[in-house]
Amino acid sequence: MDEREKNLFLTGGERGKGAIKLIKQESDNKIAHLQIWYNYVIQNKDKGARWIRIHSDGTQKLH
Repeated sequence: MDEREKNLFLTGGERGKGAIKLIKQESDNKIAHLQIWYNYVIQNKDKGARWIRIHSDGTQKLH
């Protein structure tokens, strides 16, 4: 568990199912890299259930 995961657990985040996405290059249709993420559910009474997607490169996106 890294720092991002620890912070989410401390804020009540629940680790959901992960996913692996193949990112292909348009030119030769070869796999450029794997993008791996985990979804963390965040309970928010005002806005309903929301979740954060954390990518393997460290970027985060709130949904």
